[in-house]
Amino acid sequence: PKLSTSSFPLFWLAVKGCEQRRIQQFVGDLGQSAFKETFSLEEVQIQKLSSLLKNEMIISVSESALSLAETFLHYGYIDLAILQICIACESILAKEYEAFLLSRHVTKSKIDDNRKAITFSQLLNMHVFSMRDITELPNYATIIGDINRARDLRNTIVHEGVIPVTATKNEILRILSSAKIFIEYLEKSSRQAES
Repeated sequence: PKLSTSSFPLFWLAVKGCEQRRIQQFVGDLGQSAFKETFSLEEVQIQKLSSLLKNEMIISVSESALSLAETFLHYGYIDLAILQICIACESILAKEYEAFLLSRHVTKSKIDDNRKAITFSQLLNMHVFSMRDITELPNYATIIGDINRARDLRNTIVHEGVIPVTATKNEILRILSSAKIFIEYLEKSSRQAES
């Protein structure tokens, strides 16, 4: 598979044996965590990975970022996990918002001219409500609240250079779960709109 963006090195190792197959994800160049196993794959993930490897599909930014967030969180890099959660959410929101604007006949050049004026906060707290009937997403207020919490934590990390001591692994796991649900909702509603 090809990453759609450059990121931390991440690779997969697949080993086939007598009626068994084991696939592991590894990460490199992260200090002491280099080349450590992150998790075993379920059958659904094995099928998806096999499809990616066979078809040379491009892994979406959001999917790649969520995987990195899981890996970073697993090894205690809470700050890097928070950044990747935000990248995942912001990238899919930006992609979906551009598609929405194009469907409303806003020209690509107008979108490009104003891209930097549209913030993650605006996408999450205003524009998503115009793109989708967000009330179709169960617990949408909690989910958006969790992603806003990740955004606030990201701002502390990026703008102040400080890892928030109030952020716990359990909180980030909850936020990661909310991000996955949110992204799945956006992708599903996008597919439904296309059909």
